[in-house]
Amino acid sequence: MNKNLSSPTKVLLLALVLVLAFTALAACSGANKPKTPADVNEVYQKLLESGHLPALTAVPERDLFEVYGIDSSKVKQWVFAMSDNYSIDAGEVAIFEANDEEYASELASKLTNHLDRIKNVSKDYSPQQAAKLEPVEVKTVGSFVYLVVGENYDALMKIMKDNIG
Repeated sequence: MNKNLSSPTKVLLLALVLVLAFTALAACSGANKPKTPADVNEVYQKLLESGHLPALTAVPERDLFEVYGIDSSKVKQWVFAMSDNYSIDAGEVAIFEANDEEYASELASKLTNHLDRIKNVSKDYSPQQAAKLEPVEVKTVGSFVYLVVGENYDALMKIMKDNIG
């Protein structure tokens, strides 16, 4: 610090720096937390109402583990639905709230593997349908994990960010 500053001024400047640092830290720590307690079924309805999704069929609960390796006992709430035929009309919504952030991390890995398989297979789709998958990523916000595939990815992600984070 400048030697010409008085001790009270130095203390005041140090206090100001600490306040700014803690404020920045607090702001960053909330960046990956859900905005409000979200009801995944309500969020799903908003996605459907957007008009950016094709007709989707719900994934049966038994398929969660048998097909995707997802343990439903470790999930508080979930919606998982996909297009019957990705090559004609690619679309999918998977929104999960895990019981804890540890399982959310595992769930994100399982959904990423699922998404990677779909993207690999999409090479055989029409260019228009394969293009819907290009921007898609699995997102984790606190204990929520989701992915959405549809017509207008940015509009669908805005709904997700506005309702979950």
